[in-house]
Amino acid sequence: MITLAGYPLPYYDHAGELQQFQARFQSLCEANVFASEPAAVRSLRSGTRTLTRSGVGLPRPNYPPPTQPRLQSLYWPTGASRWARGYFLADDTTKTQIVRAAGLSSAGTGSDTTITLQFGDDSSSENPIFSASMYLLPPRPVSAQEGSGRVWVLPLVDVRYWWQFADSGNLSLTSSSTWATLFSSLGSGLIGGGLNPDMVNAAYLVPDWEELNRAYENVAVMLDAAAASVGHRVVRGWDGSQATQTKATADTKLNANQQIAATLQAGAEFSDESGDFPAQVRVTFPKFSQGVGYCGGDLYTYTNGPGGGVVTNNTEKVIHSSCYADFSSGSGTPSNDTALSALAAQIATDFYAWKAKNYDYTFNSVVNWQPCGHDDYIEWTFGGQLPNGQYLAQTRVQNFAHDFGVDQQCSQDSTLHIIDSWGIKGLYNKSDNSGTDPWTSGTYAQVRVYTGSGAGSYAGYKVKAFNLFGSIPDGNTVWLSRDCDGWYPTSTVCP
Repeated sequence: MITLAGYPLPYYDHAGELQQFQARFQSLCEANVFASEPAAVRSLRSGTRTLTRSGVGLPRPNYPPPTQPRLQSLYWPTGASRWARGYFLADDTTKTQIVRAAGLSSAGTGSDTTITLQFGDDSSSENPIFSASMYLLPPRPVSAQEGSGRVWVLPLVDVRYWWQFADSGNLSLTSSSTWATLFSSLGSGLIGGGLNPDMVNAAYLVPDWEELNRAYENVAVMLDAAAASVGHRVVRGWDGSQATQTKATADTKLNANQQIAATLQAGAEFSDESGDFPAQVRVTFPKFSQGVGYCGGDLYTYTNGPGGGVVTNNTEKVIHSSCYADFSSGSGTPSNDTALSALAAQIATDFYAWKAKNYDYTFNSVVNWQPCGHDDYIEWTFGGQLPNGQYLAQTRVQNFAHDFGVDQQCSQDSTLHIIDSWGIKGLYNKSDNSGTDPWTSGTYAQVRVYTGSGAGSYAGYKVKAFNLFGSIPDGNTVWLSRDCDGWYPTSTVCP
């Protein structure tokens, strides 16, 4: 039996007649029941915030589109910016009862009320009772006739649908921020509860306080980006749990799922036959000197191979990190080489590790499969009822495609002093530089930069400066403008 808000759903479409009717007149595949993804996923706001030529912005996973919509089915994906989607049938009377239970009205109020979707025959592992809190979107009529004979599609979503309308608040990161504090802050903005993130590997350093410092950004996009930056995946269980999972945690969950006693109708795990990894992962880092990331010169890179397995020659996965390679010393190797080398190695390790599992299962029953980071999606589909009152059901679960992932990563080295690349101005006075005028050519100047810790709070830093309008008269204060390759005088008057 399938119930929604405690009301049995009476239509099981035994012979597939409704499916054929919809396919002919109002195909569910062509119905705009749900938006495909949050608008923020495609927003230009997700681009880079720094002015380095690396162009690193928010990592956005290349999630595949959802499965083809099917009547009497529930699709449950992995990720923060995707959501569960259900399509269930009801007659006019049952639809009215469920709409009331969900608090919907002609005035559009009450849409924040959850209702329980439940299906399953018994508590056995073969057909367990499944229960999830869902939200009802406006029902859609299937048949044209009015009255008690009308049939409706009830579109259902889980809470992640509403995350596209949730934001990160006035998020403010600094060089002392940690991944734990970032996930805690993002979790506090999630509708439906907090977040239980796995421990972040220390090689990932700290969150980039420039690229990830985005006030009132879409919380789902931010959460996916933060998780992807540390080799995690966002998982929401149908029991309401919300977490970021490492590959190790996902392995444990997957192994438990694979022990479930269920009748396998088609498919299997094919991890041993996966093969064809790119030959190496190249991680790029923007160069940096004296507090300033600069445009000129090549990016600094590290490469790491898979350490085993089948590879395709002359191929590589490129991931652009926003973490700076510090060339302030002027040598050919960055002074933070140890940290960057460990970061690049961990990025490559996680990239290859997530590709070690491959499976596509179809079970001939309702399977109590617990969502994990390896899953692209789980889908439960229901058919007609049998003479004994039970119904035909299938469960399909697939892992992510072989090329799933991101090509950007947002860590930063907290030991570096980085002069904010967006919107902060500096002050120069000859007295700050022992009375020496540095503006005859590109050179270094002692500049006071606002630290953001209170009105009038400035700190002195040696920065690369460039001349625009000749020498500076004694006693004049010069305002500087930050650019990607240095600082330029803009005016002797406060702008």
